[in-house]
Amino acid sequence: MRVHLSSTLLARLEQIRQSRGGGDAVERERDAFQLFGGMGPCLYVTRTGEFLVGADEVFDEPELRSADENEAITALVIGSKLVPELLELTPGRPEGVNVCGQCEGSRWFPLGSNVIICTKCRGRGWVT
Repeated sequence: MRVHLSSTLLARLEQIRQSRGGGDAVERERDAFQLFGGMGPCLYVTRTGEFLVGADEVFDEPELRSADENEAITALVIGSKLVPELLELTPGRPEGVNVCGQCEGSRWFPLGSNVIICTKCRGRGWVT
């Protein structure tokens, strides 16, 4: 999955990257922006709209690779916590497709006092 990042969105992502000291090695080498960096592999989007999954040996990710569609959507949904406009880049719900019954379309699922990306719809808010 690849997305088009507007100049306004790129400027906002660059501002965030610079506020983090210019980013990590992947951000600098791939001209990418980290959208998730926590428990598990980091998720990035490049300036050209490609999504990447960072290496993380603990989670069996031996090297940087291209993200699949579910990972790309996850990156956008998580990244929307910092830059809400990223949510507009996720695929819209097709006509006749149901809202996810687990998250009720919110894209998030409660886990204790926190929330995680919905495991049923993978952050789409809908299921086929």
